[in-house]
Amino acid sequence: METKYKYEKYVQSPYNITSKLIDETVEKRVWRQTFVYYKDEKYTYRDMQSLINRVGNALYLLGVHMEEKVILVMYDSPEALASFYGAIK
Repeated sequence: METKYKYEKYVQSPYNITSKLIDETVEKRVWRQTFVYYKDEKYTYRDMQSLINRVGNALYLLGVHMEEKVILVMYDSPEALASFYGAIK
């Protein structure tokens, strides 16, 4: 059953924080900037966008849908960030 919200008419499309933080930054051609430092490595916005999209696509292919729960048990790392944002996306 689909729920209609009274504010639905004011929202153009579903808000996605990953698109706002990562995709729009890459589109603004700022993709070379460092997104995260981890140990001796730097990950740029484009690197993270690639990892995030891979995680998001993998979850989609596994049948995970919007509003479903995903548990992440990982050490702090760029892959953990990518998994978090990929699950949101």
